[in-house]
Amino acid sequence: MTSRCEYCGKELPQRDFALPGHRPMPITMPCDCLESKAAREAEEAEREKHEKLKAFSEVWMCSGVPEMYQHVKAGKVDFERADRLIEGRSFYFVGKNGRGKTHSACQAAKAYLIRNTYRDKVVMRCWKSLRFITAQAMFSQLKTSWDRWDQNEDDVFQRLLGVDLLVLDDLGQGVPGEWSAANVLRLIDERGTAGKPLAITSQYTIEELSDRYDKAGDGTMSAMMSRLDGWCDVIAIDGPDRRLEDFYYTKQQ
Repeated sequence: MTSRCEYCGKELPQRDFALPGHRPMPITMPCDCLESKAAREAEEAEREKHEKLKAFSEVWMCSGVPEMYQHVKAGKVDFERADRLIEGRSFYFVGKNGRGKTHSACQAAKAYLIRNTYRDKVVMRCWKSLRFITAQAMFSQLKTSWDRWDQNEDDVFQRLLGVDLLVLDDLGQGVPGEWSAANVLRLIDERGTAGKPLAITSQYTIEELSDRYDKAGDGTMSAMMSRLDGWCDVIAIDGPDRRLEDFYYTKQQ
């Protein structure tokens, strides 16, 4: 049965195709008209988009980003920040509670992964890794390792140092001590020396954070915070408390 192009109506050519050991079978070739070519290109672009989304999601959904931030939109400004992260630059998001620090950090992290999701020959995959963790969860995991036979404190640290991008949320929360100051110091120092970016959120400025940890430690934190200040683009997040806005909006519905 003769097939025709759905766009120009021209009869479609046929070619014999055979696998080794099989009888030849006729296959219908695509039309070479402009409309048919455009339709095939659009179909290929859509397939590429879905493959990229799948490859990106496999990393994004396993990164530890909280569910409430899983669907943040990555706008133009976020891709600009993603390019800075790719260069090895870090970000320090500072502001009061509820201002959107974590949201902004996740936007930048999402854009970073999207930038690094592409096809290499035949494989479409996200070529970078991401880990989201709160400072308190990091300290908790380090302490938990003390009572385990299958891992130690250094194993936990290596996982944090091994990822390409680490989002460290709420740094400075809780009561700082000499042990926590030493671990923050190590994390910042080793990732910075390796050129691996950080996206840090905190309600304290770098100077305020340095003072808090210096009071608990041996005074070396100020030097490391000075290095952090040099490695990071400091992003001050201001404005109304988004959590309160969401609360009042929900109450009015």
